[in-house]
Amino acid sequence: MKNQKGMFYFSACRPLFLTLLILAGPVFSSSFFEEWEPDGSFAAAQPVPADEYAGVEPSEDEGFVDCDSECDDQDVGVNPFPDEGFIDGEIPEDSSESYDDLSEGLSEQPSYQYPYDHLPSQLEAEGKESIKLFVYGSLMDFKSAKQTLSESTLETRRLAKAYGVKTIYNRSVPYVFTPHWGEPENPYAIAMLNTIVSGHSAEIALGVLLDIPLDEIPALLSREVGYDLKPVVVEDWVEPSKGKMINITAVQGRGNFRVAYILSSPTPSQYTAARLLPREGYYQRVMEAACSNGDLFFQQWLNNTYLADGVTTVGYYELYKDKVAKEFDQQRCAVCVNL
Repeated sequence: MKNQKGMFYFSACRPLFLTLLILAGPVFSSSFFEEWEPDGSFAAAQPVPADEYAGVEPSEDEGFVDCDSECDDQDVGVNPFPDEGFIDGEIPEDSSESYDDLSEGLSEQPSYQYPYDHLPSQLEAEGKESIKLFVYGSLMDFKSAKQTLSESTLETRRLAKAYGVKTIYNRSVPYVFTPHWGEPENPYAIAMLNTIVSGHSAEIALGVLLDIPLDEIPALLSREVGYDLKPVVVEDWVEPSKGKMINITAVQGRGNFRVAYILSSPTPSQYTAARLLPREGYYQRVMEAACSNGDLFFQQWLNNTYLADGVTTVGYYELYKDKVAKEFDQQRCAVCVNL
C-alpha cells in the first residue's frame, strides 16, 4: 500500500498533525489480535503489542449495494465542501432536556432493523414529517450525499457529535460491489465505516446531523444496505473561539442535546469483519470530508475513529500506514499456515 496515495490533500491539514502530536501526545495503538480457537474461530479481541497482527477471511456480503453511486466523481454542480455557514444550519429544536435525561430514555426509543421499508408510513401515522439522522462516513461529503438527498435536506446539515458510539472501519464491502473505488492493492483493504453503539458516554463519534424527510428514507434505504437505525444522544459541535486555550482531546459543544438515529451494522454479523483495512478510495473521500470541517474537528475525528480492531485510531494509521499494512499481511499469512 503506497503511503503517497490519499496524502495529496494532507498538505492543507499537515499543521494540525503537528498540533495533534504536540498537544495530544503520542497516539497509542494496540493492534488487532484474537486468539485462535481449536474450532478455527477467533476469540474476543485482546489488546496486545502493536507489532502483533492476525487476520481472518472477510465475510461475504451478498447483495450489497454500494453506499456511494458511481456518479460520485462526476460534477454535480455543487460545492463539495460547504462554507462556514454549514455549522449554523437550523434544525428545529425538539428537546431542552439534559444529556442524562435523554440517555436514560434511549431504551424507550425504538430501533429499526434493516430493511425498514415500513418506517415512512409508520412515522407518518405518528404525525412526524422527518427523522433526524447522524451521519459519519461518505454522507458527510456534500458531493456524495447529493446523490441521495435533496438540496433542501442538505441545508439542514450541522456538525455534531454522538455519545456512546464508536466509529469503526469494520464494514466488509468486497470489491465486486464497489468497483468505482478502484481495485484495492491488499485484498483485505475493503472496509468502510460502521458504528458500534455501546452506550458508554466516554465513546463519541464526530459527524453531521441531518433532518431527513420521510419521502427520502427509501433512497437512504437503497444506499445504506445492511445498516440498522439506532437511537443515540447527539449534541451540536461548535469550533471554540480563536485564541482560547483548549485540550484537543476534549469534546466541544453547546449542550444542545437531542435524540437522533445513527446507521449501524450489527457487530459481528454477515456485514462486518474484525480483520480488515480501510478501502483506500472511500477512506480518502471520508478523510477529505472530515478535514473540510476545520482543524479541531478533524483532530477529534482522527482520535475517535478506529480501524476494525476497535483500538488503532485513524490518526495512528495515517502516521504509520505502511507499517500497519505490512504487519497486517505478515500476521495474516502466519495464521493461515497455523504458525
